Amino acid sequence: MSKKHHFLLSNLMAGILLLVSNTVQGAGFAIIEQSASGQGNAYAGAAATASDASTIFYNPAGMSRIKGNQIVTAGHIIIPRFEFTNNGTTSAVGAMPGVANDDGGVLAFVPNFYYVRDLNNGMKFGIGIFAPFGLSTKYDANWVGRYQAIESSIKTLNINPSIAWQATPKLSLGAGISLQYMDARLTSAVDFAVACYGTFGAANANCNAAGLGPANTASSGATGYSDNQGDDWGWGFNLGLLYQITPDTRVGVAYRSKIRHKITGRGDFTLAPNLLSAGSNTETNTLRAVFADSDISVNVKLPDMLSLSVYHQVNQRLAVMADITRTRWSSIPELRLVFANAAKSDSVETLNWKDANRYSIGLTWRHSKHLTLRSGIAYDQTPVPNATSRTARLPDNNRTWLSFGLTWKRTPNLTIDAGYSHLFIKDTPINRTGALNDTIRGSYDSAVDIVAVQVQWKF
Repeated sequence: MSKKHHFLLSNLMAGILLLVSNTVQGAGFAIIEQSASGQGNAYAGAAATASDASTIFYNPAGMSRIKGNQIVTAGHIIIPRFEFTNNGTTSAVGAMPGVANDDGGVLAFVPNFYYVRDLNNGMKFGIGIFAPFGLSTKYDANWVGRYQAIESSIKTLNINPSIAWQATPKLSLGAGISLQYMDARLTSAVDFAVACYGTFGAANANCNAAGLGPANTASSGATGYSDNQGDDWGWGFNLGLLYQITPDTRVGVAYRSKIRHKITGRGDFTLAPNLLSAGSNTETNTLRAVFADSDISVNVKLPDMLSLSVYHQVNQRLAVMADITRTRWSSIPELRLVFANAAKSDSVETLNWKDANRYSIGLTWRHSKHLTLRSGIAYDQTPVPNATSRTARLPDNNRTWLSFGLTWKRTPNLTIDAGYSHLFIKDTPINRTGALNDTIRGSYDSAVDIVAVQVQWKF
């Protein structure tokens, strides 16, 4: 792809992503909300259910169960709450002034689109467009944790053409290619007093004369801002297997590969007012050079996922399903921003994440030929090992899903699904020290509500 075409395509994707606000609801920053029908079961049995075209995301082999051609489109409204309560947050030299308690949650809309059609010889073709990863938190510009995070946004858009093959009467196989666009933005405040005396010594006369000495730490005159933005295209693949053990029981296995991104973009700095008005000397010139705007890059390896699902039809009305999904979050030990400016050292966000599992069980009740009811529960492990590894950009913790949904078959060709989930999240402590020797101490009271609607059209 030429640089011109890459530029045009990246800007097109950026324009599309302006319409999509991504937030994190699966553990880490995975987005599991790829189907309103599956949400009613808390996504239990997602790799084995294959009730509609959204199976492209969960298990492409499931397309073999879809009769004829089908379009599915869905939208999820996600309402998160991440209420922070301060408990002794400090700057490098003492208590941190600013907004003590804040809510970093951001309302989000996550859309999905899927299309499946028949091919010859027991083959199916499908394409899915969805957002598999996302993160959005935003705090007051003057909150006490501003030197570690103000606004954080990670958006992805995945285009996933797939095929399925009915290899035997009982066995279906599926595969797909993922073309993924990723856009990221991270902002925070910068304590130029710490930067000055940390580089030249607390007693430095020029730092003190410029109002950048220790006594001015965390003051508005010594505070500037960092805004880092970039994007990239990457690719990966997904594989699936669906096996009908008995007429009433089937098992699905699905795998999504890692996707590597080298995000490139721009790091922009707003210098502190005291530094802007200060005279010219070795210290202030050095700081201006270090915090000059610069091109940036960051390597990210988004994790692979492996799912095992079971679906069992108990009788004509009742079906049960279960699922376990493992996500290898250890693929992201840190986020390291590399600046083209040789005077600026790397900015490193250490994560120390571990691999995590998600467990779910669900029930589906066929009330009538027009109405089906769903329910499910899930336990989603966090990859964050402890309070010192937790970041304000993503105050993640273990969560329990409670979900309900329904399917209304309006006509033989038109079906509408709706789902609702409430996520119970454990009280979440944080005790994280940043690069400027500030420490966020406190806890989060968090919860999430999700409402989804989906339209399915057969033709």
